[in-house]
Amino acid sequence: MVVLVVAACSEHDRGAPRPEPERQRRVIEPPSGPVRPLPPHAIRADGVGPYRLGAALDELAGALPSGPRIETIDIPGVAQRSILRGEDDAIVIGGEPRGKASFVAVIGGDVARTESGVHVGSTRDELVHALGAAVDEVDRACDPHLVEPSGLPNARVVLDDGGRVAAIAILDEPARATPRADPPPEREDRVPASETEKLLAHIPGLVFAAPLRDPEGHDELLAVVRTDDAQQRTWMLRGFRAD
Repeated sequence: MVVLVVAACSEHDRGAPRPEPERQRRVIEPPSGPVRPLPPHAIRADGVGPYRLGAALDELAGALPSGPRIETIDIPGVAQRSILRGEDDAIVIGGEPRGKASFVAVIGGDVARTESGVHVGSTRDELVHALGAAVDEVDRACDPHLVEPSGLPNARVVLDDGGRVAAIAILDEPARATPRADPPPEREDRVPASETEKLLAHIPGLVFAAPLRDPEGHDELLAVVRTDDAQQRTWMLRGFRAD
């Protein structure tokens, strides 16, 4: 009889809820260092992610996760620039020594992209669809590998030989105004040798002309000629020799 009572008490104790041990509350300490965004960064008109145009290079150098890495390009009388590299060399920042950032360039495919999704590795068609065609400047010769998209005027996009984006640079400079295809200036297209001599040449579309004497003593006339149509503007250099 005693055994049965003990067993019943044991079964009763086994089914009773037991109080849970008090758990230690988890406390997350705030970060001790600065908090910085991680790639992919946004490519905007004012810079790339935390790398902003106009920011002091010293300030940007101190914020690089890998520590300051500054290179100097010094060509006397031509160029003097300080260059920073960030995000495992996928982003290049440059400006005047001890000055402010004047450009930020992306040369890595996964580190940054525009709001419309253009990144290093995009095709020319994707670039044009997202940011518009290149700014048409008929008065300036342009490398076909360099695109200045109308949707991001202060950007310069470099294409490789396969037509894919190799680099995207954001420059701290105003966008160029798209020139108008104005007609050639009204100029006299008759070039007299002098006030008393006969007409030397009749040159349609003449823009500029100058006399030239070659090493053999021959007198020549060099003329710059411009012709316009609905699709293109053509410049030509023509030479004339008096017989």
